[in-house]
Amino acid sequence: MRSGRLNRNRKGNSLIEFALVVIFLVPLFFGTVSIGMNLGRSVQISQIVRDTGHLYVRNVDFSKPAGVAMVVRLAQGLNMTANGGEGVVILSKVRYIWDSQCLAGTGSTSCANKGRAVVVQRYVIGNASLRASDFATPDPGLILTAPDPAVGLKAGDIRSVDYCTNPSVIAQNFTTLLPGMAPGEDAYVVEAYFTAPDWALKQAMTQTVEGVYARQIY
Repeated sequence: MRSGRLNRNRKGNSLIEFALVVIFLVPLFFGTVSIGMNLGRSVQISQIVRDTGHLYVRNVDFSKPAGVAMVVRLAQGLNMTANGGEGVVILSKVRYIWDSQCLAGTGSTSCANKGRAVVVQRYVIGNASLRASDFATPDPGLILTAPDPAVGLKAGDIRSVDYCTNPSVIAQNFTTLLPGMAPGEDAYVVEAYFTAPDWALKQAMTQTVEGVYARQIY
């Protein structure tokens, strides 16, 4: 009888020990899975940013549906559409403003944005509500929605008078990341952000939506 009681006690102790170990192992397991998914997604999104950047610097026209479709194809499997879904890709042309740019835009060598890097072109593909650019959010009224052949501008461009004077186009801290920009020099920036729907349980517990952000500057 005593032996049977001891065996039952040992079984009870084993269950308690197992429960205590599981408390630590289960979060560790889910944490490892999350890190693995995050790593894989980061690599995929970095590749999307690089490929989109290569298209951008080769003057692919993202004001046209064909250009947008290329980016959507690059993001295949991440549930992004041309103007919605679970991801956003932001493309910006950034220019350093000095005397000649001020003169062309305002008729004077002095303008409000002289000595600053400003956004002169902006395209947003996917779900624009997910994330804003790290550098600037130009007033939507400044971004052309249709081409203006008279001055050689296309949809997505910002008029020179606006990018020389309007504060909303200033690319904050851009010259810190890319010091030594020459007057009139352009840089091409691609930013991407995708949510992580496969972390739905974690997000439900924390009440925050997590995702992956990547960028490249050319």
